[in-house]
Amino acid sequence: MENHFSSRQGSFDFIDRFIDLFHHAEPQEKSPADNKARSLTEEFETALVSLEQTIAMQKHDMEQKGQADWKRSLKAESEEVKKAREREIHSKIRMDILATHSRLQTGITPHELDLLNEYLDKAAEISLSGEQTQEVMPRCRFSILKRIHYESGVLALQDMDGYMASHGETWPARIPRDPTISKQEAEQVVNRNLLSLRRNFINYTIHQSSRLIVGIIEAWKSDYPEVDSPLWKSVVLEAVATALRAKLMHTFTSRLRHDRAYIENKAKELIGAKLSELNRTLQGGLTSLNDAHRVVSSSLKILDEIIPSLAWKHLQEVFPEAKPTEKGH
Repeated sequence: MENHFSSRQGSFDFIDRFIDLFHHAEPQEKSPADNKARSLTEEFETALVSLEQTIAMQKHDMEQKGQADWKRSLKAESEEVKKAREREIHSKIRMDILATHSRLQTGITPHELDLLNEYLDKAAEISLSGEQTQEVMPRCRFSILKRIHYESGVLALQDMDGYMASHGETWPARIPRDPTISKQEAEQVVNRNLLSLRRNFINYTIHQSSRLIVGIIEAWKSDYPEVDSPLWKSVVLEAVATALRAKLMHTFTSRLRHDRAYIENKAKELIGAKLSELNRTLQGGLTSLNDAHRVVSSSLKILDEIIPSLAWKHLQEVFPEAKPTEKGH
């Protein structure tokens, strides 16, 4: 940094002339006035150096801010590029999903796919609102929807197997590239992967299904596998199976809505009996925290497991096809 103070030139040269007024060459001993002048000079110099440093720091900060703004702009541009790529990929995989529906003759049209996607979005929203609550009806709705979604997944895979078999298709297999394993071992790996895929599919959440039905895997963002790769094709087939799942769910939930009085009465009976037990326990006093947890756990089990099982059993009586085959499990 150039020191304008010592150069006696530039915009600060008047300061040098001003300070010269306080210098006297002749006297050997410095008078109090000299000391005062020296002190004033040093203070002045210090102040100027501080001012220059402040200016330099502010200039540096402004430059850094400019760089930061540029980086933020670049990042925003990069995010927009990624979003555009996501939209492009989602559009491409949706086209493949619709083509597969047509090829396998599932009967699901583009318009119906949109309706089923909307249905799953709403189901996911209802499900989420009741997942953590201890309110009876919201929690029951969540548990029943979760059970129907699970069972519909089992049935949808059975239906998908039928559609694929009738058109001579199979699930794409990712063959291990390890040259040290035998053909039999490679087949075992393929079968394990397929079994894992089916289990994961059945255990997806409703929210995951609401994305998968149109080929969206949220964790992938824009980093999808190559088009027409085994993994890409697998996602397309899972999306088709998810549409079959959503269609079954819609059928089942519509029937339960029609028969809601039957389900509500059964639920009231179970909850009423449990309430009597809860009151007896409370009146008798809880002797330990473990007893309290046991009572709460057994009470919530009615909402989380017993009522959903009761609702599913009712649906199986109404729809015999809701009973899966051994292979479906």
